[in-house]
Amino acid sequence: MDILRAGGLTLLDNASHSYVFNGQSGSLDHALGTASLVPQLTGAEVWHINADEPVILDYNLEFKSPLGCTVSCATPDYFNPNTPFRSSDHDPVLLGLTLVPDTAIATIAAASAREGGNVVFTVSLSRALPRSATVNFATSIATGNTASATDFTPASGLLTFAAGELSKTFSVATTQDQLVEASETFTVTLTNPTGGIEFATTPMRSDVALGTITDDDSATVTLTNQSVAGVSGTANIVFAAQNGCSVAVNTQRFVAANAVTLTTPAPSSSPPNASLPMGVYEFDLTTCPGGSVRVSITWPQPFTSVWKWGYATPSATEPSWFVMPGTTIVGNTATFTVTDGGVGDNDRSLNGRIVDPVAAANTLPAAPIPTLPLSGLVVLVISMVGLVARRRVAGRTSA
Repeated sequence: MDILRAGGLTLLDNASHSYVFNGQSGSLDHALGTASLVPQLTGAEVWHINADEPVILDYNLEFKSPLGCTVSCATPDYFNPNTPFRSSDHDPVLLGLTLVPDTAIATIAAASAREGGNVVFTVSLSRALPRSATVNFATSIATGNTASATDFTPASGLLTFAAGELSKTFSVATTQDQLVEASETFTVTLTNPTGGIEFATTPMRSDVALGTITDDDSATVTLTNQSVAGVSGTANIVFAAQNGCSVAVNTQRFVAANAVTLTTPAPSSSPPNASLPMGVYEFDLTTCPGGSVRVSITWPQPFTSVWKWGYATPSATEPSWFVMPGTTIVGNTATFTVTDGGVGDNDRSLNGRIVDPVAAANTLPAAPIPTLPLSGLVVLVISMVGLVARRRVAGRTSA
């Protein structure tokens, strides 16, 4: 028994006796099972139908004369083959078992996530297995899928189910982009099942699942009722990305000109011959690398021009005030387009980020022409009359 136990078998029955000989009893009959059988066992007992019964009832010839005689016999034959009693000299061991299938169906469920997140897939077994089992997984872009190779990070690996374990998970990382697009799909397939794992084929395949990447990008961002420093009323701003790109606002605010922080140094004065009654509006956007965003700003008060603080040309080494090319003004709304890495993008990099301070200005009135008081005009007239008289006298003398 010790050798059998060391080999991985488990004793299933109790210690009750199963054999009687010369007045002594012992346990010679046992049931042993493997680790996978033990959980399916419902009971185990020795059935005492033989060892404790008299030998006259058994199948041997002792005490039977003549053989087979049952009436008027010197020794009748009490053996009855139609009953279980004394059918052997050992008692049998009875086992109760509730057997379960030795296999399980593995099913992978469809999953989704917003772009930039992880799509978490769950693989489930239809029942617990009594042993370790494995299955491989791998992503792909199958026919009908809409994702591209840059939308997610390919993933593959091995899932190991411990005995009794019913589910495992794995993740597929997706890529954050700045494109406005429909949801995108890819496929995950399970292969190489071991340890009793199987796949269903009907009514649908259990070894294939769809991963969905949902888009979180917007082509337009609208900000309303934004407070403007120093004046009453509010402003409305619309950022509209171009050419299928998205736009996101990282930072935006109205500040005094000398409080600009997104472009340094901040301006120390207003634009030439202009005032900035509504300060400066500075913003930080994210869009496609090299993408363009149309910006419309409606200020609470009228203005005559729109100026930008930044680098007026690619070769400029210091920020300055300049008029943004292509700016249109209708009423209190100014509209212009700024391109990542182009004029007006003050981080001056092709990186999908646009940094831009802009201001609505009023042209200062021209300086008034100086005028003389009445007394000054009298003196001026007298002086001119005297000058004319002297020239006439000088002319007569020379004649």
